[in-house]
Amino acid sequence: MSKFKKISLLIAIIIVFVSLFFVVSCTKCYVQQYELIECNVQSNEINNSDNTIVYNRKFIGNGTEIYFDSELKDVEKIDKWIEKVLGFSSRATDCEIYSLPTIYFSDNLIANYTNSDNASYVTLPTTLSEEEAFAWILQAVSGGDLPYGIFAGIAVHLLNKDNYDGFIVSSVENDTCLTDLQYPLYEQDNLSQNEQQYAWSFSYHVVKELIGVGKTFAEIFNLTKQDLNSFLQEKYKLTLPDYTFCPYSTQFEYKINHGCLTYYINKEFNDFVLPKEVFNTSYTSVTDWLKDNMSIVELTDSIFGVTEMGEIDVIVEDGSKSIGVAGEAYADYIKIYSVGVFSHEYTHHALFNTGQDGLVSETLCDIHANTSEYAQAMWYYILTCKSETYPYAQSINEKQHYLSALELYEKRSGQEVSCENFNYWLFADCLSALSTQPNQPFLFRLQAHSFYYYIARVYGVEIVMELNDYKNVVAGKTVEVLVDEWLDYLQQIK
Repeated sequence: MSKFKKISLLIAIIIVFVSLFFVVSCTKCYVQQYELIECNVQSNEINNSDNTIVYNRKFIGNGTEIYFDSELKDVEKIDKWIEKVLGFSSRATDCEIYSLPTIYFSDNLIANYTNSDNASYVTLPTTLSEEEAFAWILQAVSGGDLPYGIFAGIAVHLLNKDNYDGFIVSSVENDTCLTDLQYPLYEQDNLSQNEQQYAWSFSYHVVKELIGVGKTFAEIFNLTKQDLNSFLQEKYKLTLPDYTFCPYSTQFEYKINHGCLTYYINKEFNDFVLPKEVFNTSYTSVTDWLKDNMSIVELTDSIFGVTEMGEIDVIVEDGSKSIGVAGEAYADYIKIYSVGVFSHEYTHHALFNTGQDGLVSETLCDIHANTSEYAQAMWYYILTCKSETYPYAQSINEKQHYLSALELYEKRSGQEVSCENFNYWLFADCLSALSTQPNQPFLFRLQAHSFYYYIARVYGVEIVMELNDYKNVVAGKTVEVLVDEWLDYLQQIK
């Protein structure tokens, strides 16, 4: 190679390196377009968190204050969100909204809002889509009881997001619960992409239809929940659910109001007993559980004469935090480590409420072992030893006792056991028949349940309630005589 060619090649290489350096340098030297004001705002109140978030910069424009978490370093992303919020401000006037709430951006929080007497606050992570963020801002301003989905529909229209058009009305017959308009349906990385697209498209279509009958954006924004429900019933034969999902915190993303119950659920929840294919925190799974719970509430209240139950918080804690129990009942809240124990713990509240908490309480609390879908599933997985997470007691050979009882159970029932046909009370009898010794303490709670269930079948539920009141003589017989009768019955089972 000639000297001239070597020099030309060297120059070319230098030019390439300089060009690369220039490109890299430019990407690192983005010049911020919007002027930020330094501040030092610390808050943990608006995000229901024990962790204090420090906001060290803010932007003021169009009457809106926007605060940024000190951990947000990408100034280009900050600029883009300021630009989006300013766009929200101008588009919100179509809803007769002329000032937006104070907005806090932090990737350490979930989307949430707080309304006080004097102001509204919104927290937004920067990972949200434009339409998600705008919908949260609209809902925060509304202060009403409309579900998130209606604001999602307004947002996509005002932002001209026509990619949600094309909803097929006939599909609502098979949509399960994707038209509930509840906010988990619209979250990123929560449903499948098709399911999320369906929910957004439905919202777009509902708002489009409301506009078609002459409603303005402002009128849609100010609809009452009753008016919206009437429209959905007339147009689609749909009814809004009687539960309401609300954002809460990074620890308990789902706060759900349902009658006298307020649930707090972490999306990372792992059940103490059940596998994920039976229960997980997907929207369809959670709502199915809520419906099962409400049917149990109504049935329990009817059985025990509850006329008015106080507010109860239901805290769904990760099963790994349990110390060997699946649930706990307290004065005004319930802790749940396996969703199957809801019926048991709620019945404790019903017994407390009506003054019927007595000797037979634990049996009465399992009265729904076969009427609650999730209680039945929980007992099925525990007692057939199919649970991979339940801590079976090795000291009493718990698993072996259950497996032996399962053999007798299938012989007595005449069919192979399944989650759908599992009979808790028959299993209690079979376990008791194999494990009960005269004058020996019970190893399992199911033995006491078997005894009281026998009394209910032979003598009536009212006799069980008399035993619950600590009576020693019922139906003209002492408890000792009744126990002997039950032991004779167990011999027949064996």
